[in-house]
Amino acid sequence: MHKVNDTSKNLTVFGLVVEGLALLAFSFASAVFTNASEEMFEVNGNGGFDEATIASLVEIMHIVGTVFVFVALVILIGFAVNLSLFTKLLKGRYDETRARRVLFYQALWGCLSLLFNVISGILYIVSAIKALTEKKEDVVFVKADQDA
Repeated sequence: MHKVNDTSKNLTVFGLVVEGLALLAFSFASAVFTNASEEMFEVNGNGGFDEATIASLVEIMHIVGTVFVFVALVILIGFAVNLSLFTKLLKGRYDETRARRVLFYQALWGCLSLLFNVISGILYIVSAIKALTEKKEDVVFVKADQDA
């Protein structure tokens, strides 16, 4: 079974926490933007905007909100997969071959994460590279000299 070193383990756990926080942030932002209305701009007057500008801003907010919903769904799916794979990896439930595949996936997901969550992307990349390049100490078996 594969054992992950403490540095990679800590980076992976921190990456999962940051990814979870990003999921919450994108979910909140998508809710705010998709539910935007013209009343949001009437709190302290209209701020010097005319009605057409306010309507355009609300329309743009709805479009951005739709993009945020898509990003939140991608993060949700990735977070669920990562939580499943990485917790099994950290608990040492994978053999060396499967662990290397999961670590390679972690590096790929880290690269993809750079598009929408730079911090978790960097954490995943560094953790995977550290774990993949870690040198395993070879166990040396010394044959006892039978003539002695």
